Amino acid sequence: MTIGEKLADELVKLTVTELLDLKKVLKEKYGLEETQTIVAAPVEAIVEKVEEKSEFNLTLKKVSELMPEKMNTIRAIKELLGSDLKSAKELVDHAPSIILEKVSKSDAEAAKTFGTSLAVLFIEKIPVDESGVDDKLFARKTKKTLAAMAAKVTEFRRTNSLNVYKRAQLGNAFKWKLKEAGYSPEYINELTLWLVKQL
Repeated sequence: MTIGEKLADELVKLTVTELLDLKKVLKEKYGLEETQTIVAAPVEAIVEKVEEKSEFNLTLKKVSELMPEKMNTIRAIKELLGSDLKSAKELVDHAPSIILEKVSKSDAEAAKTFGTSLAVLFIEKIPVDESGVDDKLFARKTKKTLAAMAAKVTEFRRTNSLNVYKRAQLGNAFKWKLKEAGYSPEYINELTLWLVKQL
């Protein structure tokens, strides 16, 4: 086995966080600016490995010990799991720890598809060129569209259990579809936040 093959084998084993740390070291210590080509292949390999499974565990691998970052992580885990602060802190303090067990890929796919369909509905009703308009007609049209979307979300929630992972998949699919359509980042964030609150 060549040194390149050995190095590639080790890179594929790295987590996304470790890959980002590697990118930082290559930039700061060696002055390499274009590390995307080095980092991209292992990330794709990791994603392929996750997607091959039908079920998987969502694991919190590593948490920064810096207090603001650690507290933000604890708050995020608390919110995402709907747990109390003490339980969230224990998960963070004992990282690596499993946040969700046996997450079904097919269930997450349903949430992703639904998120995309909501974005398509919004895009059809409120085209990109109308999204910056600030008048009464636009406001009524937006309110009506959001009400229709809220009804669809309520219906989807009745038939689908939405854990943290599925909510994230749904929200990300919605956000990326709007981004592809060309809405402004601020508007996308506002709409995605609205959607997450509906979930």
